[in-house]
Amino acid sequence: MARTTEMRKKVTLTLPADLMAEVQALVAEGRAASQSAFVADALAQTMRQVQAARLREEFRCAAADPLFLRDVEEIEQAFLAADGEATRMIP
Repeated sequence: MARTTEMRKKVTLTLPADLMAEVQALVAEGRAASQSAFVADALAQTMRQVQAARLREEFRCAAADPLFLRDVEEIEQAFLAADGEATRMIP
């Protein structure tokens, strides 16, 4: 996923030589536009995975929180009539 419209910041990283050789080979094969693009895409993918893991953990905690579950139950009860109305409108 190219992030062409975002501000760029030049950074210096120290990476294992064999890893960089693999990245350079992939760029040479045309599998990435550049080393920077490859690294940016890899970092973005990892960030999405970390964020998804955080969200799963938050859901896990919420599912075990009696106060949260009580709030959900109260909201479900409050909207029970409206949900029933909407369901009856579905052909």
